Amino acid sequence: MKRGQAFESMNLVISVIVALAILGIILFIISQIKPPGNDAKSIINKELTLQYSKGFGTSAPSKVSFEPGTSMYRKEALGELPVQEDEFTFVCKDSGICNGEPFSIENNVFKAKSKYEVYMGACVNKDREIMPKYCVSFSRTPSDATKDCVDACGIS
Repeated sequence: MKRGQAFESMNLVISVIVALAILGIILFIISQIKPPGNDAKSIINKELTLQYSKGFGTSAPSKVSFEPGTSMYRKEALGELPVQEDEFTFVCKDSGICNGEPFSIENNVFKAKSKYEVYMGACVNKDREIMPKYCVSFSRTPSDATKDCVDACGIS
């Protein structure tokens, strides 16, 4: 028994609908994947994790960029580290960038108001008796990022 042309056309239409649905799902999944690159939050967490494992010290300054409207809470910077939020602080002493434009730190929340690249330093001093024990500093120069971080965490 031969099927008619209408049956074959309907199979083709159904195949196209299924293919478009699968394509839509694949495109949604791909759009959720972030390309590797300069993700400031992951770089900060990676550097803090590295210093945490050592227990004491400072990272080499890393250049990171922030997009406008980026906010970073202490917990985001710490990630899965077993550290209390009150043991951690953001440091930004560079008045050229930390006076509210392009960055501000309010209630220990780092906020970027415009797109900008800065140097970031991460410091850990686990045995320190006063807070903070964990610091992340931002500055326009690598040397200032390190110095501000070291000063804030009491590393000598």
